[in-house]
Amino acid sequence: MRHWFSRLPLNAALVALLSEAGLEPWPTVQGSTPEAACLLLYDRPDRIVLSAAAAKAPITLQQIDEAYSKLLICAEATGQPLLAGWRLEQHSAATLQQWMTDGSRPAATHAPTMAIPPLLAAAILGLLEVQPELLDTYSDLELRAELLGDEPDLHYRQLLRLHLQQADPMADLLATFQTPAIVRELGEELLARDAELSEAREQADRITNQLQPRLQELEQQLQTSDTQLREAREEAELTLLQLHQVQEELEHYFLLSRGQDVLLNQYGEQQLRVQQLLGRLITGAEAPAVAPRH
Repeated sequence: MRHWFSRLPLNAALVALLSEAGLEPWPTVQGSTPEAACLLLYDRPDRIVLSAAAAKAPITLQQIDEAYSKLLICAEATGQPLLAGWRLEQHSAATLQQWMTDGSRPAATHAPTMAIPPLLAAAILGLLEVQPELLDTYSDLELRAELLGDEPDLHYRQLLRLHLQQADPMADLLATFQTPAIVRELGEELLARDAELSEAREQADRITNQLQPRLQELEQQLQTSDTQLREAREEAELTLLQLHQVQEELEHYFLLSRGQDVLLNQYGEQQLRVQQLLGRLITGAEAPAVAPRH
C-alpha cells in the first residue's frame, strides 16, 4: 500500500505521520475514487473543523456527512481499509508500517483523547441537533473501520458534553469576539455590507429615475382611460334612458292603434247595417200596389 485518500481536510500532524510511514496522498489525476490499494481516512467532526479552519477551507456539516457517506460507499465497494485519523495518531509510523506490511494488529494504546476546545464542543453539539444524521454516519464509519486494537467510538455526543463540562466556553467565546482579527473581519464585513447597500440604493434610485417618466405616462393614460370610461358610461346610461322612452312611446302608439282598429271595425259594422236598412227602404218603395179584392 502506497497511498492514502480522504475527502476531508486533515491536520498537518496526521499528514506528516502518513508521510513518515511512506504513504502519499492519492493522486487526483487518477480520479476522485482510488482503485488500487489505498488507506481511506476520516476523522472526528471537531478535528475536521479545526483542520478546515487551519487550511482556511470553509466546510459545512452537510459536506462532512456527504464525505463520510462516500468513504463508506468506497470502502464497501473496494474492500479497502477505513481508519480514523485521531486513532492513527495514537500510534507511531513504524507501527503503521508493520500493520500495513504483515497485518499485525497493534496493541491498544489507551492514550488520552485529544482535548476538544469547549467552545467548539458546544458549537458541534448545537449543530448536531440540526443535523443528527451526521452522528449516525460517523458511527457507521467506526463500526466499519479498522480499530487498531481499540473500541469503536459510539459515544461521540457524550465526549463533547464531557469536554463542555470541563470548562466554561464563555471565556473562549468572549475572547473570540474580542480578537482584533475577528473585530477587523467584522468591521470589513460591515463596511462591505454598507457598500453593497449603498450600491443597491443607488441602483434603485437609477431605476426609479428611469421608470418615472414611464410611470407618469401610464398615470396620464390611466386618467384618460378613466375619463373615457366615465363618458362612455354616461352616454350608455343616456342611450338606455332614451330606449326606455322610445319603448314607452311605442307601447302608447300600439295601444292607440289597437283602439283605432276597434273603432274602425265598429264603424264598418254600423255602415253595413245602414246600407242594409237603406236597401230595405228602397226595395219597399219601388214595389207595386196591390188592389184590394171585393
